[in-house]
Amino acid sequence: MAPELPGFYYDEVKRKYFKIQANHQASQQAKYTQDDVKRRKLDTAESQRAAAMNDRQTKERVRRSRLLTSSSNRLLEELGSLSLSHDDMLSRRGIQCASEMSRKTLYDYGQTAPMHSIFDVHRDSRYVANFSKGSHVSVCYPVEDEHSRWQYSPESQVYYWQTPFLDPCCSSISPNGHVLAGLFDHQGSELRIFQIPPPDDGGKYLRPECPTVHLLSIGNNLPRVATPLSTGTIPIFAIGLQSGLNLLTPSPDGWTDLRPLGTSPTRTNRSARRNKSESTSDTDVWAAEFLTPNTIAAGGKGKSVFVADSRTSADGAVACKYGALVTDIKAIDEHRIVVGGTGRSRGPNRADVEHVVTYDLRYKKESNGKTVPYRQYPGLNFAPPWPRFDVCPELGLLATVNRAKRPCFMSLTTGQIVETPAGESDQTGKVKFDRGHDDPQWRGPRSHSLLVSTQGAIHEWS
Repeated sequence: MAPELPGFYYDEVKRKYFKIQANHQASQQAKYTQDDVKRRKLDTAESQRAAAMNDRQTKERVRRSRLLTSSSNRLLEELGSLSLSHDDMLSRRGIQCASEMSRKTLYDYGQTAPMHSIFDVHRDSRYVANFSKGSHVSVCYPVEDEHSRWQYSPESQVYYWQTPFLDPCCSSISPNGHVLAGLFDHQGSELRIFQIPPPDDGGKYLRPECPTVHLLSIGNNLPRVATPLSTGTIPIFAIGLQSGLNLLTPSPDGWTDLRPLGTSPTRTNRSARRNKSESTSDTDVWAAEFLTPNTIAAGGKGKSVFVADSRTSADGAVACKYGALVTDIKAIDEHRIVVGGTGRSRGPNRADVEHVVTYDLRYKKESNGKTVPYRQYPGLNFAPPWPRFDVCPELGLLATVNRAKRPCFMSLTTGQIVETPAGESDQTGKVKFDRGHDDPQWRGPRSHSLLVSTQGAIHEWS
């Protein structure tokens, strides 16, 4: 290394000394001013630290021994005498479940498929509800046969409403059978809620021809997402609107209690005054997920994920900075969330880029204005315009749709693609995990399965 001379800078590339010029005397084309030399030294020190860290990680990394993959250890694992970490057990369980999956069709609209392009699909322990484009909302009841394994027929389908002039925005279903759909047109937006009655004491399903549908008009406030609370006996929905995050709960007068929970506090008052239109768009919530019965994680155009408390109407606290439009949030547990979104890539050829990451809200580290995720999912091109996915914490799997519009799995513990022999489905719209039940009275699948909605059919991977 060349010795350092006072008033001179040694360029490692050109291998020459250059005189350092004062900032107020140097021309605009000067390359070795005081500020330029200071910046060059900082960049050199940063690159040296990064290289030293890479060398240290390469030398000091503890690698898995090949002895751990021997046949004797696999035998000890089957006997239960080989201790494995929770992540290893979860990863192996997910790989085994995905490798044993097979595909079957739950319901096919047949010739009416073009007018029934499925927008979303939900299922709980009683029924399947499909929300189709053109706002055809129907419910398929299972066949009343003790020997059937959660089968459906055209005779079991019931239309609950048909509004061809409204387009669907979001849909959701609570555990106790309350169905919510967000619709909009050029005149305004509205929320429609109805309840499908539970089966009677004999296990037969009631099919009302004229159900009571509650309508809640929200004006030009476009609904983006609706998420139900998965616990409790009272149906509660977290709804993301253009104006922010809201909580919808039943009231004695019907479904009229739509209470705002605040917006993302991502901008200061000074920046909001500088660009009012941009700060207004930051309140648009595209994704919401319950972490606990009282806390909700939400995100949208604010490019960050904030956590709001349903017990107060104050603005939420920023949990992590995503750096792009947040389009979906799924909770692994009350601390870990999977966030998906889309943003513009850097460089001369800027294009939309979809990416999914996992954050742990307990341990946050920021770099370049963004929160560093602890898990990424490389090697997969998500389907545009934004990632559509669902997670199953019990299996450690993430299901999504790739750019070829085919469902695929990724491991939540390793971030790698998990192969499955279940076949391929083109034109996949959405994928959603269906949790199994241990109730002996339930005739549906006991294990976890995946619902795959295509243009005119609903498939089950189990």
